[in-house]
Amino acid sequence: MFLVEWLSGLPWLVVLVTFIVLCLVIVSLAGAATRSFDPKDRSNDNVARAALALVSSALIFTGAFTIITSWTVADQMRAAAQSEAITGQGILRTIEVVAPTDSSVALAMAEYAESVIQNETGLDGNLEPSLKTEDAFVSLALKTVRVVETSGMGTLRAQAVMESLNNLKLAREHRVGELSSKLFLPLIGLLFVMAVINLVGLGLFPSGTSRGLKRIYCSAVAVAIACILTSVVVLQSVPFIRSELTAPFAGLLSNATDR
Repeated sequence: MFLVEWLSGLPWLVVLVTFIVLCLVIVSLAGAATRSFDPKDRSNDNVARAALALVSSALIFTGAFTIITSWTVADQMRAAAQSEAITGQGILRTIEVVAPTDSSVALAMAEYAESVIQNETGLDGNLEPSLKTEDAFVSLALKTVRVVETSGMGTLRAQAVMESLNNLKLAREHRVGELSSKLFLPLIGLLFVMAVINLVGLGLFPSGTSRGLKRIYCSAVAVAIACILTSVVVLQSVPFIRSELTAPFAGLLSNATDR
């Protein structure tokens, strides 16, 4: 899936043009094989129409499912980031009340938020978990536990802080789990295979009596397939996900540094 990863870093218009060119090339190559066919021979039309209907339906279903799933997972990733940031802000507010002179948790939270932005939101072009950010989270957790143990806060409030810290950990695990998920690779691969099969089928059959009309029809379908593939790549691209994934942690960083 190197092609998908490479295309995901390009502007969507460039991706669309690239796919249109690739789709038209595939159709043209398949169509070139029919030049020796008798244009009046329509004996294979019944098989061709049945086959094209099947592969076209399969392509549309696979494309729609991939697009919806990509959008849903991107939303889940953003929701996990928002939940993580909100939980972190709650911890900061609680610590500020029970230990107003302590700045260690706020500093640790700022370091963690900054590490997430730099290493786990695609700022470097990659969406993947970071060991540096994991270390920053461990440091934050240890400092929060230390403040809870030394501040003399009541049992109920201490329990609330520890529950918030656990919720922060769960939110992080959810977000990081989405970053490391490889679920889409087989699905996107299947979509590309279905697209190629469909384009080859269009190029080969039916031969028809008007090659000009066939070229127009095949070109229109190739553009439609290119749009489906472009939608999937854009939804999976770092620029599409990064801005809304970064925003919650930018707010958390600002909140932590202001204390």
